Amino acid sequence: MTKVVTGAIRFVEAVHGGVWLGLLSRQQLDRVNHAFYSGPTPYADDAFNRRGLTPREEVPVVRHLADARSVLVLGAGGGREVLALSGMGHRVDGFECNDVLVDYGNAFLTREGSAARIRRVPPDECPRPDTPWDGALVGWGVYIHMIPRARRIEFLEALRRAVVPGGPVVLGFCARREGAFYFRAVAAIANPLRRLRRRPPVELGDKLEPTYEHHFTEAEIIAELESAGFGSVEYVDVVEPGQALIVATGRRDPTRVAADDPR
Repeated sequence: MTKVVTGAIRFVEAVHGGVWLGLLSRQQLDRVNHAFYSGPTPYADDAFNRRGLTPREEVPVVRHLADARSVLVLGAGGGREVLALSGMGHRVDGFECNDVLVDYGNAFLTREGSAARIRRVPPDECPRPDTPWDGALVGWGVYIHMIPRARRIEFLEALRRAVVPGGPVVLGFCARREGAFYFRAVAAIANPLRRLRRRPPVELGDKLEPTYEHHFTEAEIIAELESAGFGSVEYVDVVEPGQALIVATGRRDPTRVAADDPR
């Protein structure tokens, strides 16, 4: 397929996504995401969830979570990461916002003989533990669905408080190139429609294909983590085209004012 044909297809996709982003309300877009994850997906498939961490996921996870006795898994889906981390000897608490996946995941873990469980958490929220976890793994389908930026920062602040001071957080997200034409086209099409409907604008990086999500440049994801009080962003690894992992810890820059930290 030539670059011209590929570019034309991407433009048509950008028009399609931009129009729907311009017309649909936030509640309607959230329902699109819920319907997608409640339907037939690999996340509710035993073979998929038995495969464990992929080799390129395993490198940063093992490197940074090896000493974590307790691990929070957000976006636990059908239990792939929960089962894998439990098998490595961690005490794992899984949380998922989709009821279909919570029910499937717990049945799957039982079939696999795992004592770990997945509990429901509202979308975009981080559970508040009685005792902080030693570390956290945030699955691919969590942070990308948090829109707008203020919503993400609030989540990250709660996540930082949910782990021990300096505890590692491995965060999955979708990456985009700076200045990517597709995302600029989506925003250019969606935002005039949203202004007409008196709705907040979409952010550069938002898309609807097939779910409503946000893709980040490396600079953007680092800036959001730092804004939420993560003082050390240690590692970025592109796992697959468009997917990336970033590892951050809660150590704060000593020049920052720490009065907002309840610890």
